[in-house]
Order: sequence, then structure tokens, then C-alpha cells
Amino acid sequence: MKRSAGFLFLVAMVLLLTGFHSRAAADDAAADSATATKLRIVFIVVTTEAKTSERSVTWVVPQEKLQTYMTQRVRSLLSDQGIYELVSEGELETRMEGRKVSGWQWKSDDFDLVKQAGRLCKADYALYVERAWRTHLEFDMRLMNLATGREFVVANYIPNDTLRRLPGDQKKVAGIEAIKITYRQLFSEAKGDLLQTAIAKGKIAEKPAVPSPDEAKKPSDLQPPAEPPPVKQETPLTPTESRAEKTLSDDELSQKETQPDPIPLTSHPSKRPEVKQTDRQAAFEQALDQTLSGKDQPSSLPRLVVFDFDATDNLKVIGLILTESLREALLDMGGFVLVNRENILKILDEYKLRSSGLVDETQAVKLGKWLTADDAIVGNLAVLGNTSILQAKRVNIETLGTVSMGSLRCEAGREDELLDRMSDLARKLSR
Repeated sequence: MKRSAGFLFLVAMVLLLTGFHSRAAADDAAADSATATKLRIVFIVVTTEAKTSERSVTWVVPQEKLQTYMTQRVRSLLSDQGIYELVSEGELETRMEGRKVSGWQWKSDDFDLVKQAGRLCKADYALYVERAWRTHLEFDMRLMNLATGREFVVANYIPNDTLRRLPGDQKKVAGIEAIKITYRQLFSEAKGDLLQTAIAKGKIAEKPAVPSPDEAKKPSDLQPPAEPPPVKQETPLTPTESRAEKTLSDDELSQKETQPDPIPLTSHPSKRPEVKQTDRQAAFEQALDQTLSGKDQPSSLPRLVVFDFDATDNLKVIGLILTESLREALLDMGGFVLVNRENILKILDEYKLRSSGLVDETQAVKLGKWLTADDAIVGNLAVLGNTSILQAKRVNIETLGTVSMGSLRCEAGREDELLDRMSDLARKLSR
């Protein structure tokens, strides 16, 4: 009996451990699947030489310190979105063979070195962030789609009058907020392109790695695999090389063996008009002044928290981009005090809920109470047949009742069309 009991105990332990292993393997597979759909991005942070017409300008924060600090801030900003997979500094340094590159060298030849660095790291996008002093303190961001060549540029400056009235520590705060505001403007203008790339990557991720038995070819139909072409080693350009002296020509850079396979994008760009620089700068100054003055929106307005839309792994990034678009539409509409995303992430981290996602309405309401919100918006993105359906609901935190709800539909694989109708969803939810 003792031997039998010992044997049964051993079997039970094996089954238990096997179950844990299977669950861990499933969790790892889900994490890998979600990561595969993220937009891989390499970013470069630089400070250009500061000069006025008469003399050079001495930075209060030197380039080396700013490089480290801004890199941390931008990395944190991008990571918190859940949309991007960031190329590590170590990988970038390895791909660039440890070369030290100055700001003007990254910019030279139409940012050719930035694009090559992105391709070497097999990134989807390159993000170039620059601090400069011309007539004002400027913060420029340039997002480059490495597959299509499409670029988005936002350049803002902090007016000298604003800087003069700020004490030393507030100047640093102004710089931080300038980066955040500039990024939000960049995301607003590039979200259609980002969404198209996410859609394409989601389609790739949902394809089975091994064909089903019904789809498998007969042995007689199989052809021996062709030998792959020799892969050419792409060497980053030295900044001093002229276009005529490049090791790699433009034609060579476009060849398949010297860069990642381009992601096929749909050919229906967003219908939204481009934002004029003067309008963008005015919006930037207004947002910066509001932040620096500490003036909150009227307290009489309802406090609203918008949680990330739930979605399957291949739609996760698409859902996140649509969530950010809805937040943007609600902010533009006004009538609410939106809970800052940083506060949402802080609560999620604090209660160890960030990795599990928000799929439970009851859980979302509980988090809304911790965030002192009046209402919470929850939703999900799913595909039914050939149709993608985005559903959202606004719930009152106190009564748990549904205040309003709305949905958007589109053909599966064309979710970027929802961006132009996000203001309609925001209006439905604001009732």
C-alpha cells in the first residue's frame, strides 16, 4: 500500500508539473504571437549644434546627458503604448559596428544612415528625434516607414518668452512635455500608416506555420527547394561618403537580400487632410501652456477613463491604435476630463494587472474607482466572417449601468477605414 501510494503521488506530481509546463508554454506562445504583430522601431535621439547668429549656445543640459535622458523618455513613451517593439541600444550598436555618429551625420544625405540602420535592424519604422536651437528651442520628430519610404514630420518649438519666465527645473519639465505633445501630434498624423502596417503584420501572424492535411500537397506535386541567393553583407555608410561613393546604391538597397521583406500595404490612404504647421504649432503651445500652468480642465466635467480594446493576438496592435484614436477623438470633442494613460498604467502595474489585459467589465469598473473616474469605456475588436466589428460601451462607475454604447464595422483587413469614423463613435459614447 505504501508503495502504491508513493507511485500515485509520483504520477500526480508528474501530471501537475506537466500541466504547469504546458500552461507556461502556451503563455509563452501567446506572448510571442503578440510580439510578432508589434511594430518594430529603431529610434535615434540627437542634439544638433546650437548657434545664434553671433555665437554658439551652451546647453543647460549637455548632449551626453540629454542623449541618455531623452533615450530613456522616448523608450518609455513608446513602450507604454504597447504598439511598438523597440530595437535595443545594444542591437543598434552591434549593427552599426560600434560607430559613433554625430547628429549632422545621421541627417546627412536625406537621413540615409538612419534608414540603413533601421533596415539592418529589420525594423518597420525609424524614429528620429532631434533637439535643436535655431531661433527657438526646437523638438523635431521624423517617422520613416522603411518598407514604403513614407515619412511623417512634426517640428515644434518652445517660444523664447515661455522659456524666459520658467525657473530652471520647469525648463526641464517643459522639455519633457514638449516631447510628449510632439509625439501625440506625430501619432495623430501617422496612425493611418501605422494601422496599415499592423494590419499587414496581423495577417502574417494569423497564417498557420504548417499547412493542414487537406491543404498539404501530394509528394508528386512537391518540387525540390531552390537554393537561396547569396546574401550580401550590408555595411553602414560612413558619414563622409558622397552619394556617388556609396558602397550600396539605391537599387541595391531596394533588393530583397539587403533589407527585410516589404510588408504589403493597402492602397487606400486616410482621407484626413494634412495639418498645417502653423495650426500644429498653435496646438502645441496651447497644450504646453496648459500643462506648465497646472490649469486642469473644469472639475464639473465628468472624469472618463478609456481602457484598451480587447482583441485576439493578431488584432492586438490594431486594437491599441484604435483605442488611442478614440481617446484622441474624445479629447478633441471636449466635455470630459480624460484620465491620463500614465495613471492607467501605474494602477495596472500597482495591482499586477498590466500583463493580463482588461477583458472583464467588472474589473474595469473596479480600476475606474481606483482612478476616481466617473465613467469607464471598455470595448473589443473582433472578426466575424469577413467583417471586423469594433464595439464600445460607456459604463457608470457608481451605478454599474450602461450610459451609452456604439459600434463600427468594416471589411476585415481594412480596419484603417475606421479611423475616419472614430469621431462618430466618440459622439455615440458621449451621449
